[in-house]
Amino acid sequence: MDIRFPVLGLAALLPLTAQAAATEVHVSGFIKLDALATQYSAGAPDNPLMEEFLVPSLIPTGDDNRQARFSTHARESRVRFTTETDLHGHTLRSHLEMDFQVTDVPGSDERISNSNAPRLRHAFFTFDHFLFGQTWSTFYNVSSLPELNDFVGPVGSLFNRQPQVRYSVDAGYGTWHFAVENSETSLNDNAARVGGADADNERITANAGNAPDLALRYELRTAGGSNLSLAFLGRQLAYEKADGDLETAFGGGVSLAGRIKAGTADDFRFMVNYGHLGRYLGLNAFAGGFIEDADGSITPIPVRGALAAYRHFWAEGLRSTVSASLAEADVKQGEVGGAEAERYTSAHVNLMYSPVDPATFGIEYSRARRTNLDDSDGTMDRIQISAKYAF
Repeated sequence: MDIRFPVLGLAALLPLTAQAAATEVHVSGFIKLDALATQYSAGAPDNPLMEEFLVPSLIPTGDDNRQARFSTHARESRVRFTTETDLHGHTLRSHLEMDFQVTDVPGSDERISNSNAPRLRHAFFTFDHFLFGQTWSTFYNVSSLPELNDFVGPVGSLFNRQPQVRYSVDAGYGTWHFAVENSETSLNDNAARVGGADADNERITANAGNAPDLALRYELRTAGGSNLSLAFLGRQLAYEKADGDLETAFGGGVSLAGRIKAGTADDFRFMVNYGHLGRYLGLNAFAGGFIEDADGSITPIPVRGALAAYRHFWAEGLRSTVSASLAEADVKQGEVGGAEAERYTSAHVNLMYSPVDPATFGIEYSRARRTNLDDSDGTMDRIQISAKYAF
């Protein structure tokens, strides 16, 4: 739905009349209902977030204790507002978007109202070649994410939104994107230097650092809808010691991703990631590093992740996606504890039908496994039925 507001007349009432221009305002979004029937091999997760979408690190592990859960929600529904203004030869665009995932309204639960608070997804504006605000990390090629009912899906995918300043430029043979982005560090505190003696081997969010994350992505696109990108990440891992000094270490990563058209409608999507990625991979499936016992220094943890997905159209509006994904960490049990994950795998297959373009109905089966360093593991099997109307 497009709502257009010519603001020239209104601008006459404002002090900055010299800057007045016609601004187009667009309102869009979707309503989505999800119903999820899930079986866990090692007991139900403590965190209810797992009943909204797959979070790899929340898969319970341990002894056989099969439990089933059923849930429904409309939290993924979202609304966005975008604007476009032409001003003295410059084009300004803005994007503000919210959904209802993750957040809860105090005092409200499933007994009565199922109320959920809106949360900020995107809030940015662009001016010529620059972007200012919060949106997908420049390190992440969003188009490589498969079309799934699950909110995120593959365990080996990058997935990150954060505040940033980005510069983009077309080079004739592709597009370069460079960004300075928000930094954050998660660590395994196996030295118990931050959380105290009782926090041995626990995951901490350091909330420290004195340098931003840097991302560079080169992207090629074809007129037929295919794209290929190569991205690099540089980041500082940091935490504050008990004496107030800041301990830091350098981390880096690389990602090759894309979407390749196959025929007139089908497509193949893929992503391969490697480096000290930490929170960037699989919804913070692994820590960015661990704290050494001897001197409190940080050792970055190398991780790898990959996904491959193929979408096939059976008929007009009727399609299926099959995807497989893997995420692994190169770390030892003695460094972070046996309860930390060593590997995740996931697979999804679905059938989606759009009788008309704005409406989509789908059913999806997914299976995910978590394997820890001490060889304990756990699986999640899920059937998810979704109904979505985009406006």
